[in-house]
Amino acid sequence: MIRWVAENVAQPIRDLVGAPVRITSGFRSKRVNDAVGGVADSYHSYDDGKWAFDFVVPTMTLFDVMNTLKKSKIPFTKVILELDQGVIHVQGLVVEFLVREVVSGRKVYTFLDQYEVKRNA
Repeated sequence: MIRWVAENVAQPIRDLVGAPVRITSGFRSKRVNDAVGGVADSYHSYDDGKWAFDFVVPTMTLFDVMNTLKKSKIPFTKVILELDQGVIHVQGLVVEFLVREVVSGRKVYTFLDQYEVKRNA
């Protein structure tokens, strides 16, 4: 899931702002989440397709980054400007494109990209 977030959210944010993005908090284990005062159902836990990370763009103000993100089509469901932390928090759910087929009477799911590679081989 971390790779999906990197490829579909973090890198597109970097491309959009045209500058390096410094992630200050990504995945958190329960122990770390508790230590930093995170909520019990934190998206930083990366459970059940949920994901979150906090970041800054050192060459931009937080407000400029927020206004840039408002115009994007990046697949996040919530963006929070955390003034007390000096970061932007983005969160969402992993979007999966799957192909379902029945094999030997059983439903089998394959990621679309993998299915197309197999089909075209």
